[in-house]
Amino acid sequence: MSEQEFTISELSRRTDFAVDTLRFYEKKGLLPKAKRNASGYRIYSVEDENRLHFIRRAKAMGFSLEEVMDLLKLSEADDAVAGPIREMIRRKINDYRVQIREAEEALKILEPLALSCPGGVAPTTQCPIVRFLEQDETCTVKS
Repeated sequence: MSEQEFTISELSRRTDFAVDTLRFYEKKGLLPKAKRNASGYRIYSVEDENRLHFIRRAKAMGFSLEEVMDLLKLSEADDAVAGPIREMIRRKINDYRVQIREAEEALKILEPLALSCPGGVAPTTQCPIVRFLEQDETCTVKS
């Protein structure tokens, strides 16, 4: 095994992904099927390590594993161009903007409720939070 090849445990250590996660990614196609050495151990390359860094960064940006797979395919295609990747990023940005608006709406409701609740040992009958949650009306805040 060369310096540019790693066992699954070494790749796990180098990338801070659990061994089970690496196996899962391989099974799902996020990580190419590993070569095997004479003893049957999985052998990974620097390219595999770089791919895992790509996956980690994409996940940190909020992309699902399915979206990460799409990004990988788009970036590795023989005729790869940047347009579709930029569109995915724009959709993710829009998703985050929607989530931010929804979170801001939730805060507008929750902050006054928290301020008006007596807290401590006051009975829940005096807590406006409980009364609000029990109301039978549609809330504008989405989950």
